[in-house]
Amino acid sequence: TDERENIPLWQRIIAENKKRSPGKSRLAQKRPAQEVLFFEPVDAPGMSDLLKKQKTFGPKLRQMVEFRHRVKVACYKYNDEFYSTCMRDFLRKTERWENSPKKTARDLRNREIFERAFPEMKRTREEKERSCRNDRISLRGQDNSDDQAGSSEK
Repeated sequence: TDERENIPLWQRIIAENKKRSPGKSRLAQKRPAQEVLFFEPVDAPGMSDLLKKQKTFGPKLRQMVEFRHRVKVACYKYNDEFYSTCMRDFLRKTERWENSPKKTARDLRNREIFERAFPEMKRTREEKERSCRNDRISLRGQDNSDDQAGSSEK
């Protein structure tokens, strides 16, 4: 018993299993073969009928899904084209309105009214116009100097 106590538990379990295993194999040889403990899903009752139905129904289902997809794509395409035409018309009308003399006259009238009420608005507008003018003049000067530099290099 002293030797058994010194042996770790896992080794004792393995040794006992080795002693018992030859006896179990002898019992298994005397017993008739056992039936399978699990079933394949194909072996289930009614499954063969279901598979036959699926073979006839599957292609129809795929056809229907493809048809619905085509219809959806056609609807998206139609909506896209319709939206594009409406947007183009809207932009054309907006552009026409922005450039109309009636609107520019109204904007000028409103600007005069606001600038009388708020003089700082007039100052800021004039500064903006002045800076834009200066930028344009400086850009023209750079373009001319670039042209001159390019011709002198040749």
